[in-house]
Amino acid sequence: MLDLLRTRRSIRKFDAKKEVPYETLERIIEAGHIAPSACNRQPWHFYLIRSEEARKKIWACYDREWVQGAYAYVLITGEVDQCWTYPDGVGDTSLYTDCAIATTSMMLQAWSEGVGTLWICNFDRPKCCELFGLDVNVRRPISILAIGYPEVDPNTLPFKRKELDEVLTEL
Repeated sequence: MLDLLRTRRSIRKFDAKKEVPYETLERIIEAGHIAPSACNRQPWHFYLIRSEEARKKIWACYDREWVQGAYAYVLITGEVDQCWTYPDGVGDTSLYTDCAIATTSMMLQAWSEGVGTLWICNFDRPKCCELFGLDVNVRRPISILAIGYPEVDPNTLPFKRKELDEVLTEL
């Protein structure tokens, strides 16, 4: 597992000519589907984006030229009424955490099969709701996962992490 985590990279240049087999996409989605969640609420809904029409909607939500090279996308949404709420009265929920766990599971499954991904959070959520007919108070767009085979050798991409002693406190 550590080798998988150490070698995974965020891919920003995809080989647009190389098709990701549907069976591979199914396994990637399945990894999100079986991910753990708070109280097993599974407050997510995934949209597999492959059609040209839907791909253009994704591009309209995230205006970066390189993103158009991905073979497919998964739009990860959170079911607002299905997530667990912390009992401290503050009103925080598990929605983003649960969807992040599902997204991470999909990323790691993809990487284990040699498929690259990029987790996109900086997208126009109001436009995403408009284009995909979502109500942010019911089914909230959380992230977009771009999927495809890397155009460049992932081993040539940098891997920068803080030193463990910078992020760990032992008590």
